[in-house]
Amino acid sequence: MPRSIALDANLLILLVVGLVDRDLIQTHKRTKSFEPADFDLLTSILAGYDEIVVTPNVLTETSNLLAQVREPARTRLMRQLALIVPTQREEY
Repeated sequence: MPRSIALDANLLILLVVGLVDRDLIQTHKRTKSFEPADFDLLTSILAGYDEIVVTPNVLTETSNLLAQVREPARTRLMRQLALIVPTQREEY
């Protein structure tokens, strides 16, 4: 059985923002309270798991909150989220 970890919207946002641009972590409205070291910690924790589990509500909230940034960062974040979503297990 694969080892799974559930992420809430805040951590999923941090993951997406960090994957797009580590410098954006401290400027995006929803990740200002984090630092690049927090992203590093998150990715090292996630490396110990086989899959990420999210709920439909987490995905919706993540998408809405990620979009609270200007272009061209918004498009880059949405593209990254679109790459991540198929790799996650969605649970209701």
